[in-house]
Amino acid sequence: MREIKFEVENMNDTELRSEKPLVRLSRVESKSNDTGWVNRISMASILLEAEGLTNEDERVCFSGMHYSLGAHIGPNTHPAVIEIGMFENFQGVPAVNMRQPDKWQLKITLKNIELLAGEEVVLHVMEREYIARRICNWQERVESLFEQIEGWCDNLENVTCDDPGNIEMSEQMMVDFKLPAIDMPSRRVLHNGNVMMFIKPYGLWIIGANGRIDVIGRKSISKLVNKSDFFEASDWHLFLRNDKVGHVFNRQTFSQLIHAQK
Repeated sequence: MREIKFEVENMNDTELRSEKPLVRLSRVESKSNDTGWVNRISMASILLEAEGLTNEDERVCFSGMHYSLGAHIGPNTHPAVIEIGMFENFQGVPAVNMRQPDKWQLKITLKNIELLAGEEVVLHVMEREYIARRICNWQERVESLFEQIEGWCDNLENVTCDDPGNIEMSEQMMVDFKLPAIDMPSRRVLHNGNVMMFIKPYGLWIIGANGRIDVIGRKSISKLVNKSDFFEASDWHLFLRNDKVGHVFNRQTFSQLIHAQK
């Protein structure tokens, strides 16, 4: 996730790119000792400007969008962290002439506020490259977990693990950023040749988690939730039906899960 820091002498960020911008404004974090900061930041806004250019820097098309920070500040919102969650694809960019842009310029500006010395506002922005990295990391973490499960099955009597085939993944975040669907692995766990459990990825973008895998057993349904931070080592927890606490997913809890399905 890209972080754009606005300070007293730096109130905008400009980047050139080869493709039309796709941007998700995630959140704003701020630092100020001003007792009137809430009122000031409530008046501020983020201006997104996308400009299509030729190789000679002639403007082909342009669009600008304002996002008010005050609209995302509620009675329970801490002013130091403002969640935005707005996606902009500049779908309706009006053309100045009939030429297609050779490149794009994206300018992001903090408006309607004057920062004082020592104050800063940091905007967290999701872009296509970041989403692609998250997806690749998700594939790697799921494959690594399945390798662990296969190893655990090898040490259990009459228990085997096989690959029933891939599952297509195409979540809304991927659609928004125009990323293609991908194949995700799945696994079956068998006891004496009979299927007792089907393990398949549910989704990456889960509120309060870094991905979820469903475990569909003969007698119960549970889920594996990854509590790790983005791009950090996986921290899988097993949640049984109606379980709000969860348990660290390891060899022992896996064996208990297997026993419960027999």
